[in-house]
Amino acid sequence: ALRTAAATPAGATTPAARDSAAGKAAAPAKDSSIIVMREDFAFEPAGRRDPFVSLMGTEDIGPVVADLTLTGILWHPTRPVAVLRQVSGQKQQYRVTIGSTLGRMRVTQIKPKVVIFTIEEFGFNRRDSLILGDTTQVRAR
Repeated sequence: ALRTAAATPAGATTPAARDSAAGKAAAPAKDSSIIVMREDFAFEPAGRRDPFVSLMGTEDIGPVVADLTLTGILWHPTRPVAVLRQVSGQKQQYRVTIGSTLGRMRVTQIKPKVVIFTIEEFGFNRRDSLILGDTTQVRAR
């Protein structure tokens, strides 16, 4: 909806009034008022989400690939299981199989040393993977 408002500065006279006061012939009056036009917006929620609330603030985002490490894979040709550990934050451990979801990530493939994820972000899908480190090296305590 458009709103208009007319404003004339306080104490100002129109050009026709000044001309007649000075004794000159009255010329056609020019409008010296200022017109301000403004458009108002109103949001009708009616079952829709608020467009001003961040999409990234929800709890269902889950971990991101950068925060996970692949600690082990239990390999079986029909049902492999991968063990993932969250490095930062809550430091949780996850056991996933093919088709499991962690937030926006879905496990697409599990190979003997690699887990491949499909990640949905803002309507697009991308793939990322975690690679199992060298398990023959001894860890220092």
